[in-house]
Amino acid sequence: MWFNTGVVVEQKITNHFALVSGLNLRNVGLINKLDSIKLKQRVYSTGVPLAIRFGDLNKKVNVTLGAEAEFFLNYKVKEFVFDEKIYKSNEWLSDNVELFNHAVFVQFQFGNSLYIRFKYYLNNFLKECANQTGTVNTCGYTMHNSAKTTISGYPLNTQLFYMSFGTERFDKNKKKKPNNTSPTPTRTPTRNI
Repeated sequence: MWFNTGVVVEQKITNHFALVSGLNLRNVGLINKLDSIKLKQRVYSTGVPLAIRFGDLNKKVNVTLGAEAEFFLNYKVKEFVFDEKIYKSNEWLSDNVELFNHAVFVQFQFGNSLYIRFKYYLNNFLKECANQTGTVNTCGYTMHNSAKTTISGYPLNTQLFYMSFGTERFDKNKKKKPNNTSPTPTRTPTRNI
């Protein structure tokens, strides 16, 4: 689990249909376990979603269908052998991941701002590599241990899918009475006789 944040802009067309966009900051990645070796590879990404939302928008019970373009800013890797961390690094704009990725998602909102989201990335998370003959995905991953162990054929396919739970907090946008800055006209006092 990790904290992710974003700003959502919703433009209501009707009480049952809206267009949604925004800006998100996420931490996503994968964990691979290969016998005694475990690799944790993650990125911080920023993304711009574009979606449609339908349902009861006033009661916040709805479904959102959309797509998101993401830019992978920072790549972090941790290597473990027999659950002991042997290596950790992070790089900005890394050559190890595809810098741009696209995803599709569906989100179910249950009222009181709670939601569950399913998201699938269309491109590989890790960048494909090539060996000296130019064959894709055969160069493997080289560990940072004393033996420089190579996990051959890694990665083969790194498309991500995840399920997340979260909340959307909404600005209530209460209608305020307009400020009347003009002076109040003075009434001439009258007297009934």
